Amino acid sequence: MRSYISLFGPNLLAALKKLDSLMTHDDRGELISTLLQQESPIAGPLPSAIKASTALIGKHDFVFEWFKKPTLDDVRSLINAIDEAVKPTGCRYTISTKR
Repeated sequence: MRSYISLFGPNLLAALKKLDSLMTHDDRGELISTLLQQESPIAGPLPSAIKASTALIGKHDFVFEWFKKPTLDDVRSLINAIDEAVKPTGCRYTISTKR
C-alpha cells in the first residue's frame, strides 16, 4: 500500500525537501525514518512500517510505501510527521492511502 501526498500553496520545493528529510539511510544502506533519532511519540510505528519514500512527477508530489497494510494509527502517525515537517513552509497537502 502507498500513501500519496499532493502539495498545495507556497514553497512547494521547501515542502518536498522536508518530506524527503523524513526518511534517510542507515549505516547498512537501509531506508529508515529520521524520526528514530528524535524524542517523539510517533517514532515507533513509522520506522518498521514504511518501506520507501520518494518525490513523484504527476498527479501526486510524494509517496510513502508501506511494508504492510497500515493501521489507522500508522496513517495518523504519518500525518502527524508530515504536519510537523511542512508546517514551517506554509504548504498544505492532501493524503490518500490506497493499494
